[in-house]
Amino acid sequence: MAKIRFEPKGIESEVPEGANLLEAAHEADVPINATCGGTGVCGTCQLKVLVGGVEEDPTPHHLRHPKSEGTVLACRAKVTGDAEVLVLDEGLQSMVGVKKRGLSEMLFTNVRDALAGDEFAPPTRKFHLELTPPSLDDPTGDADRILRELRSRHGLAEVNIDFDILPSLSHLVREADWKVTVTVLFKGTHCRLTNVEAGDTTSCCQYGVAVDVGTTTVVVQLINLVSGEICEEASDYNDQVRSGEDVISRIVYAGKGVGLELLRSQVTDTINRLVERVLGEAGVEASHVSAVVAAGNTTMTHLLLGLPPRYIREAPYVPTIGFPPWLRAARLGLTSLPNAYVYCVGSLASYVGGDITAGVLASDLPRSEELGLYIDVGTNGEMVLGNSDWMVACSCSAGPAFEGGGIKHGMRAVPGAIDAVEIDPVSLEPTVATIAGAVPCGICGSGLIELVAEMFVAKVLDPNGKLNRQVSSSRIRKAEHGYEYVVAWGAETTAGDDIVITEIDIDNLMRAKAAIFAAITLLAESVGVQMSEIARVQIAGGFGAKLNVGKAVTIGLLPDLARSTFSYVGNGSLTGASLVLCSATKLNASVGLVQKMSYMDLSSNPDFMNRYVSALFLPHTDTSLFPSVAAELADSIKHAAGGESS
Repeated sequence: MAKIRFEPKGIESEVPEGANLLEAAHEADVPINATCGGTGVCGTCQLKVLVGGVEEDPTPHHLRHPKSEGTVLACRAKVTGDAEVLVLDEGLQSMVGVKKRGLSEMLFTNVRDALAGDEFAPPTRKFHLELTPPSLDDPTGDADRILRELRSRHGLAEVNIDFDILPSLSHLVREADWKVTVTVLFKGTHCRLTNVEAGDTTSCCQYGVAVDVGTTTVVVQLINLVSGEICEEASDYNDQVRSGEDVISRIVYAGKGVGLELLRSQVTDTINRLVERVLGEAGVEASHVSAVVAAGNTTMTHLLLGLPPRYIREAPYVPTIGFPPWLRAARLGLTSLPNAYVYCVGSLASYVGGDITAGVLASDLPRSEELGLYIDVGTNGEMVLGNSDWMVACSCSAGPAFEGGGIKHGMRAVPGAIDAVEIDPVSLEPTVATIAGAVPCGICGSGLIELVAEMFVAKVLDPNGKLNRQVSSSRIRKAEHGYEYVVAWGAETTAGDDIVITEIDIDNLMRAKAAIFAAITLLAESVGVQMSEIARVQIAGGFGAKLNVGKAVTIGLLPDLARSTFSYVGNGSLTGASLVLCSATKLNASVGLVQKMSYMDLSSNPDFMNRYVSALFLPHTDTSLFPSVAAELADSIKHAAGGESS
C-alpha cells in the first residue's frame, strides 16, 4: 500500500501500489477535472508531483489542453510508492456554483396556468384516517388495518404498502392513538402507500420536485402540489463533469472499476445539494416532499438509476430500460428527500431521452397542424420534426461549448458573463455586455456565438475559423498555445486577467454548430421536407434564453429562415418534468409521445459525416444555404470601406 497526499487541500489516501492516480483521487473525493473521462485526450487532469513515487505512461494522443511543465496526467499515471501531489485543476475554476433564477424569468410561475382546468392532478394525495384499535375480536394487522380503511372509506382497492414504512408503523399508530395521515402515490390503476404520519397533517402542503438532469447542468424546481405554485428554482453544474464532458466519455468511465457508482453519487450529490438549497430558501421541510419527476437524456437517466450504460454506445444501441418505474428517492441516493418517490420521464432511444420527451410535451408540436422543428441545444443536440400527426427525432453529440464548457474562459449564464458582443469592423474593437451589467468574468454560450459571429463578419476570422494574422490589432496575438483574440483587458475584468477566445475555443464551437446543423438538414431530408416548409422552430436549452438567432444563423448553427420562424421555449426538459409532476394526464401523454415518435439513428447514417464536414466552416461550405449571411458580409465590407475612407 502507498500513501498519497493531495495538495492544496491536504487530503490523504491509502491505495495499492500500481493504482491509477485519477481513480485514487476520485475515491478520495478529490475534485479533479477529467473531461475526456480519463482517456488521455483532454489534458485537464494535470497534477504536479511534489514528492515520491508516481510514474506516467506516455499518451499517444494530441492533448486538447497541452501539459504544463513538470506535470503528469492523473489518468495516465500510476502510484509506485508514497507521494505528495499538487492538483492543477484550472478546468473547474471557471464553473460558477449554484444559480437561482428569478420567478419573473420563467415561462409561468404556476403550473396550473399551463394545464387545462381538469388536468391538475399531482400523483400523491393525503388521507386522514381514524382507525379502530385492534382487539381480540379484530386482530387485523396494523398495515392491513390501514389498507382496509382506505378501501372502505376512500374506494382505494389496489394499494400496496411501502416496506420501508413497516419497521416503525406499529409504534407510530399507537403513539398517535390510531389517528394518522397517510400519503398515497397513484400509479395508473395501482396505488402505493408511501408515508404514514401521526395526527391530521392534511392541511400541511405537499410539495414536489421537478429535475432537469442535464449532462452539464442540473436544474431543480420546487412546486407546491396543492396550489401548483413554483416556489423556488436553482441550478448548478453536474458534478459528473469531473469524470467526462459528454455522454460517451461518461459511458466509458462507468465501465471502469467503481466508475458507475462514482458517477451515480456525483449526480445525486448535485441534486441533493440543489434540493437542500430550494427547501431552505422556501422554508419547506424535506418530509413534505412526496414526489419527484426527473427528465434527462437516456445516459443521464441510467447513471441516476445506477444502471450500466455500456450498451447505449454499442450497436444496436439499446438501453437497459425506456420507462423506469417509480422508485423511492432514498434508494437512488437522494437522501435529501426521505419520503419522496421518483419517476423518470420515458425515453425514445439511446440518444433521444426523457429530456426530449418532456420538452416536446411542453411545446406546441403535439398540438399543431403546422410543420414544426423542436431543437434542444446543449452538450447533446436533439431535434424533433413533425406536427400533431407524425414526429421523427434524431440526436447528435455537440459537446459542452454552448454551456461554457471546453472554452478557456467559458462559464454559465450568470452575472458577469459576457452575453452580447459587437465588434467595430474598422478598429476591430469589441463592445461587450454582461449579464446584470456586472464586471466581466467570462463568456457564456450565447456570448460565444455572438462573439464568433461578429469576428467573422468583421474579418477577424476567416471561414475556417482561424484568426486573421494579416490585420493590425493589439487584440489579436500569439499565445503559448496558439493565436487568440482579447475580448476584455485585465483591467476591465474581475480577476484582473485578460478574457480571450482562442482558436481552440473557436474550433470547439465550430464542431458543435456543425453537428447541430448537419443533424437538422439530414432529419428534414429523411422525411422529404424542405427547410422552407418548416413553419416554426422552437429552441430549447439553457443557453437559448439569451440566444441571438441572427448571430446563430451567421455562424451556421441554425438554418437561414425568416427570423419570425424562431421562438424560445425555455428549459423544455424542466417544463415538461413539472407538467408530468402535476398531471396524471400529462404523464400518460408523455408515454404516448414516445410511442408516436420515430427515431433516426445518425451514427449508422453515412451521409451524416459528409454533412458534418461540410458544416465545419463559417457559415458553411455551401454559402447558397445562407443568403442572408452573404448579404451581411457584403454590407460589412461596404461599411468597413466607408470607415477607412473617412
